[in-house]
Amino acid sequence: MPNKCCVPRCRGNYKNGSKVRIFRFPKDEELRQKWIRAIPRENFLPTENTRVCELHFHPEDITTETSYTDDSTGRTVTAPLPHARLLPGAIPSIFPDCPKYLTSQRSAREAPEAKRLRLESSALQKALQHSAETFQHEVEEDRIQSLKDLADYVRCNSSAFWHAIEANERLILLHIVDEDAPSIKYSFTIKQDLSIVKWRQISLWIYSSVPAGSRGGSPESTRRDLPADVDTIATNRTFIVAASTDEVTTVPCWSTLSLHAT
Repeated sequence: MPNKCCVPRCRGNYKNGSKVRIFRFPKDEELRQKWIRAIPRENFLPTENTRVCELHFHPEDITTETSYTDDSTGRTVTAPLPHARLLPGAIPSIFPDCPKYLTSQRSAREAPEAKRLRLESSALQKALQHSAETFQHEVEEDRIQSLKDLADYVRCNSSAFWHAIEANERLILLHIVDEDAPSIKYSFTIKQDLSIVKWRQISLWIYSSVPAGSRGGSPESTRRDLPADVDTIATNRTFIVAASTDEVTTVPCWSTLSLHAT
């Protein structure tokens, strides 16, 4: 059976009264004396079981939830409390069934320390809420949901490694090797559905000798026409042999790997 309210004429948690939340008297002696003086009972001395119900507090004196902010993400998690709590410094001040002069307004009865704690708590809650909203807004701003979002991001974040080209509803990222003759070593093609095709240039060393011609009797190097099928080239040992650097023909073949952006 829940404890009954000790305030005169209050029927909180009585058989024919309303079911209400109740609160213990504070252990802090100074605040405890303020409660005793506030409750209109002569020679009142509360015991360990004495309770005051929620009907005698302002709504802003009571909290029903707690919150925690993750410093690494800025996200605030709020959870309900198993039992309602009074904010620090709260004092019973509403007595509806007693003479009106016994019910004090907040501005007239709130102690400076209680007001400070209440304002700090309110400011903290607002700051946490603002932090959570700002973090969520930044997450949404950084989210890439379309090819246009990705293109806008690339334009605003230039890279010396990648060169970007927008064409035919595709975004192409190129890595150019600036040697004797500039060439494209890697490239990514991002399609409209944000699927990705990765390209990597490979070099095949092709060597073939022909009989000595009319130029000094030395063998000449010549480029042999390659089959169109790269797999055929890779297995045809007569085309791929050891060669020195000045006998190398670089053939730009491209291997592909399809990925899908998450």
